[in-house]
Amino acid sequence: MREPTELEKQQYQRMIELSELARKRYIEAGGDPRRAADDQYWTQEEKKEFLALGKLVFSVNVSHDAVKQRSLKGKQVLISES
Repeated sequence: MREPTELEKQQYQRMIELSELARKRYIEAGGDPRRAADDQYWTQEEKKEFLALGKLVFSVNVSHDAVKQRSLKGKQVLISES
């Protein structure tokens, strides 16, 4: 496994910031601090940004019924299917 690039590190850090923002909103709305916030605490723009960053950083494609990850040879490998 390779080391992430500086850009990937920055993109991942932004994902963490977005998650922390959603968690803060969840807690402020009276949510249980022992549980994770769901996506209702993100704006549409934040959710789109988070998903786009996830695809870039982790090379993952999310479709309606399956999650696929690009392999090193550019082919897609099925990770899970709902």
